[in-house]
Amino acid sequence: MDFRLSDELAKTELDTMLVLLPGSQVTPESIDLITELTVFDQYMARSRLCTRLPIVLGPCRHADLNGRIGDRMERVGIRFIGVSKEFLDQPIHPMTVTSCQLAPEFLLVADADGKERMFSVPQPILLLEGRYDIDIHHQKSTRRTESDRLMEAVLNPAPSPSLETGLRKVLFIYSKGDDDPAELMDSRLDYSLLGDEKALTTAENFRTLSGRISDSFTSPLVQEMIEHSYALEHITEYETDIDSGAGRRRSRSRQGRRRSNRFTVRFMSRLLYCRWMRENGWTGRVFPDRSEDNG
Repeated sequence: MDFRLSDELAKTELDTMLVLLPGSQVTPESIDLITELTVFDQYMARSRLCTRLPIVLGPCRHADLNGRIGDRMERVGIRFIGVSKEFLDQPIHPMTVTSCQLAPEFLLVADADGKERMFSVPQPILLLEGRYDIDIHHQKSTRRTESDRLMEAVLNPAPSPSLETGLRKVLFIYSKGDDDPAELMDSRLDYSLLGDEKALTTAENFRTLSGRISDSFTSPLVQEMIEHSYALEHITEYETDIDSGAGRRRSRSRQGRRRSNRFTVRFMSRLLYCRWMRENGWTGRVFPDRSEDNG
């Protein structure tokens, strides 16, 4: 069912996306309010109030969330945040981490090009665990010769299945006010920093490293995307879009394609980051915060 806000709200500029958060009160009053604001019937409204992950409900005006409508939602126990459409439309560009240095005072991460980013231990960080499920779509043609296939493999090599496909654990590190996270993927990391604790398997090393980071910052590993991974849909992505973070953007050139949940996992991490910012009082009902509207 397509979502649209009521005609009263649709008359004005819809510059914000209303995101429902887990933990809302499911009562006749909250269900009635969702049906009033949307075209959903009571069954659909109830199912969205029971969400286990943040869910984008639809467009609205940030002024309404900061005013009467937001007041009514809070009174009936609906947990929500508004996120600017401009922010959500931006491609997600995480820093692809390949190496780490963990000291008592900081975590230093670096990508394959040597670009570094430092997280100081006193600063609050959000640690989000996720799991990529990435497949490769192979296009077959009976007209192509073995020589054609060999030439294509040379010119357009497919990513190694052991590194870039299958089930891959990932850890997103967000810091306060920094919208693009550092992304640690299990198969890309150099685990030499673990020293004597380094194990034989990637899975065990990734678990050890994640635990060390969590302990150093006294920040829990948020596992909602692991526990409810069934809700993160797979879409067809072009390989250059996967690298860029654009996800759904259509490419005109002929490229290899993958069936992947990478875009939706990254997008969900952004929604969880927005929730974290609000829960800690670093933003108001709408993210990014607009002080002139929050008075």
